[in-house]
Amino acid sequence: MSLLIDTADEIVTVLNAASADETLSQTFTATRKYIPRTDLKDMNSIHVTVVPAMSTPERMTRSNVSLSMIITVAVQQRSTEESTDDDTDTFDPLVTLVEEVDALMLGSTLTVGDADALVSVESSAEREAFMYEHMDKFRQFTSITHYTMLGHY
Repeated sequence: MSLLIDTADEIVTVLNAASADETLSQTFTATRKYIPRTDLKDMNSIHVTVVPAMSTPERMTRSNVSLSMIITVAVQQRSTEESTDDDTDTFDPLVTLVEEVDALMLGSTLTVGDADALVSVESSAEREAFMYEHMDKFRQFTSITHYTMLGHY
């Protein structure tokens, strides 16, 4: 299979294990999708979506290729609070979760796929703490982080 897809799948596995063993403060089941889209009525629980966004290959030697990848991790949940002004009880823990995922991902090395390709997580792009438009229109927390990764095969 593709190193990009295998890497995204490995991130799903790592996130789900960290959620299950309480390394992360929130419980969820991460999934891999190409578009992090879910019906608003189904967003009352935490959704963590891993998206294999982009890859750029570069030949290193005749037999080795380096692959720069961008994997996107979306964290989403709709507020169930009645008030439209104060959703801190719902959204503060999600901001914490996004920071915990960053701490888990940044600087890590993943063993990916049948070839045991090593993929290192290089950085995350700057991001807003959440998307204001989603908060305003849908009362939904949405944080999207783009991780840059480097793999060799």
